[in-house]
Amino acid sequence: MDNTLRVHIDFKSPYAYLAIEPTRQVAHALGITIDWYPFVLDIPSYLGSARLDSSGRVAEQSRSKDQWSGVKYAYYDCRRYANLRGLTIRLGEEVFAGRQHLPLIRAMLALRN
Repeated sequence: MDNTLRVHIDFKSPYAYLAIEPTRQVAHALGITIDWYPFVLDIPSYLGSARLDSSGRVAEQSRSKDQWSGVKYAYYDCRRYANLRGLTIRLGEEVFAGRQHLPLIRAMLALRN
């Protein structure tokens, strides 16, 4: 039996960030190792996208009212979960914009070597 847990993680996801430590704790308790594999959750493909101007107002967007509701819920739910653990999460527009591919590319290259 392989004692390695393969975990796929979106490096820009606040939910993934909050899952890292509990995942490590479970792996430690079970005596297994973790292989972390990066991927990108393409949020704009199902929740639309938005861009803020320099004053923080929405300058461009392709979200419906329901998509905005989903984005807001995800933001508040993530903050709620972080608060339960004594952490504070504040999200910027880059989290939902899907523009964080460079860390993914670097991680994928590192896995190949």
